[in-house]
Amino acid sequence: MSSAVYIATPNKVVNITCITLGFRVIRCSLPFDMKRYLLLIATGVLFLSTLETQAFIWSFGGEKISLVQNLPDTDEFKTSEGSHADICVIYKQAWIMWIPAWNWDAKYVLSQPGGEGTRYYEFKSPSIEAEVRTTYGLDSPDSAIPFWDRIGGKLVWALIIFGWIGIKSMSSDEDEETDIETDTATPQPQAPATPQPQALGVPSPSITSVPANVPQQVLIIRNGQQFGPYPIAQANAMLSNGELLADDMAWYEGEADWKPIKQVPGIR
Repeated sequence: MSSAVYIATPNKVVNITCITLGFRVIRCSLPFDMKRYLLLIATGVLFLSTLETQAFIWSFGGEKISLVQNLPDTDEFKTSEGSHADICVIYKQAWIMWIPAWNWDAKYVLSQPGGEGTRYYEFKSPSIEAEVRTTYGLDSPDSAIPFWDRIGGKLVWALIIFGWIGIKSMSSDEDEETDIETDTATPQPQAPATPQPQALGVPSPSITSVPANVPQQVLIIRNGQQFGPYPIAQANAMLSNGELLADDMAWYEGEADWKPIKQVPGIR
């Protein structure tokens, strides 16, 4: 390589951070990572102090710079400030809560040692950049982006998305099972082989003779629970003292389905 100066005029890295608070978006440029963490703390305090506030931090189009190759401290790579530059890759990025989502417009530049500064320098010409890339065996700028920004963030977002889908799917299945249980909760009438009255609090009187069209006993269902059977006389007594209600459903032998107790023959 010749002894010509390789560095053009300096530029500054632009870091863009946006905060969404409800429907309001606040946009700011932060040149140092420490300011980002301070901003995150402040946003967290604001979020916790207002329960109805929905906040998240994101960025679209901000620039990141990362060291690729250390260069010798020679005049070819000496900056106007007197320091020596190294080869870095600079690229634009979109992220949410500092998890990278996408990168674009990657290119090689020259920056301060370590690539941590906010100032970078373009190559003076494409031919100089090609010469430097050939000398140091550099591939495309996209391949020089760090693993976390290039692949790691996308893997995290894939896990978040698939996890959210899985949770929603499990919640939907539980709702369907609840609906099925509700549909099958109403029991079908079953006449006991040997009637054993289960009193709701009133002792069962002796069974007296009833007309032929009046059932001897009735089963009662209330809130999905079955009671009885009760003799007609006892059922009338329980209706009188309030133990049975007019809208309780009843069934007796010979009936196909449940009916309101007031519609049972012999019930007054």
